[in-house]
Amino acid sequence: MKHRIYEQKIFMLCHSNISTKFHNIRKWKSRIYGESIKL
Repeated sequence: MKHRIYEQKIFMLCHSNISTKFHNIRKWKSRIYGESIKL
């Protein structure tokens, strides 16, 4: 039972890492587009 909780925690951690990575990529892209629009 404890093992299952541990697995779930790892899964949640990995999932949140992936979503934050995607969010960072989107932020980075919007920043580049913002700079190009300014220029």
